[in-house]
Amino acid sequence: MIRLVLSDIDGTLVTPGRRRTSERTIAAIRQLKFAGIEFGPATGRPYRDALAFLGDDPAMLDCAILNNGRTIISAGRIIHDEPISHDDLVAVREVIGAYDGVYICYSITDPESEKGLGCNWHACAPAEDRPTLSRILGELGLDLTFDDEVVEGHCQCAGVVCLPGSQEDVAVYRLGEVLPHIELPSPVACWHDIVPNGRNKAYGLGILLPSLGLSADEVLCIGDSANDLALFAAIPNSACVADGSRRARAAASRVIGGCDDDGPAELMERLACGDFPL
Repeated sequence: MIRLVLSDIDGTLVTPGRRRTSERTIAAIRQLKFAGIEFGPATGRPYRDALAFLGDDPAMLDCAILNNGRTIISAGRIIHDEPISHDDLVAVREVIGAYDGVYICYSITDPESEKGLGCNWHACAPAEDRPTLSRILGELGLDLTFDDEVVEGHCQCAGVVCLPGSQEDVAVYRLGEVLPHIELPSPVACWHDIVPNGRNKAYGLGILLPSLGLSADEVLCIGDSANDLALFAAIPNSACVADGSRRARAAASRVIGGCDDDGPAELMERLACGDFPL
């Protein structure tokens, strides 16, 4: 019996360029909760971003795997939170500085925000590339502050962003050589998450489940891309949207309708009504 649904956001619940899930998806999540099935985002994004995509309703994040498994919320309470070290951010910036059009972007916690998990997004880039970077990341829902150096603070989330025509593949390969303790999955075009080895959504699941008294076979995960693969491998029930990556579709136990077609909403509606083939 499924008692918890975890869903990625970008490319799964929300198409790139949109800043909120569909009304049908919000209604389906509420229908799940009414049926006694918990819901939570499982995303590389920090709390504030996830909250905005889910209609600014804190109840949607009573249970959540955030920041690729490094921040966990259970029953509305933060039970685990690991920052990315400033040293790692500086090291990434030093490596990618040799490649045109490849920059670091990261979030720093605002301690005065709700749950202390609100954040401000920062990026390091030369003046001539800042308008393009702002436009590209604005489509992902990020409003940037530009700095000449990586600022210190509690970093929830970080990524390497690559402008069109940049040396993306070479830069990512070089990062893997120089900083082997960091993984760089790409959930959307132009962006690579900066994730310490072993810190992924499956890692977060291992912290979340005991707090809820659930087992892996009581969880359904919905996703679409590289940063969902570890979670798909950790549980028997997973679903990939039809427009997800080839690897994600192959790894999931089922393929559902696409993100644009509200495939996840349809699946959650069926589950809430007890119509879900295991």
